[in-house]
Amino acid sequence: MQKPLHKLLTWASNMALYPFGRPKKVQDGELHYISGTRRCIAALIDLLLVVLVLQLMHGCFMYVFPKNEETFKAVEKYKMGASLKENEVILKNRYLYKVVALQTIQLVALYMYYVYMWTRFSATVGAYLLGLKVIDENSLAAMNFTQATKRFAYVGISGLPLCLGIIWSNFDSRKRAWHDMLANTVVVTRKSLLQYKEKAS
Repeated sequence: MQKPLHKLLTWASNMALYPFGRPKKVQDGELHYISGTRRCIAALIDLLLVVLVLQLMHGCFMYVFPKNEETFKAVEKYKMGASLKENEVILKNRYLYKVVALQTIQLVALYMYYVYMWTRFSATVGAYLLGLKVIDENSLAAMNFTQATKRFAYVGISGLPLCLGIIWSNFDSRKRAWHDMLANTVVVTRKSLLQYKEKAS
């Protein structure tokens, strides 16, 4: 009874941690390309950090530009498709302009975070905590500004069609998602990159 149960639990844990098979062992001095679980955990850490910062920005915005009762009623009437009076249209438009401005500022902040971290440290906070680096696939150096901008813009391409571009990294020889391919980047472990450079020198 214990052996079949042990086999079942082993199979379940392997499927949860390695749905596309266990990664091949990497020899010392070889680059260890990363996909799957570690990459997802790094992305989740970044997501938590980003959500926290964006919520703080939203809270500051609502504190500086509070929505009064008249504006609230005008916006609710607009959402329900009811006709608005002239002063309600003005209140609704002012509110929408402020919302668009906030979302634009949040997008710029998000862009600046990722581009700065990739170009300066070759890793976001999540990637750094998990010992990963995002680098140029040819020079193995930090991304330049153009590459980082492309990678940021192309993440949506990997994610939109049922995350196929991200799943693809499990089958690529260098574990590249579609946005990695388009930006000419790879994700490797910090340790393997250091060993590879030491061996090369």
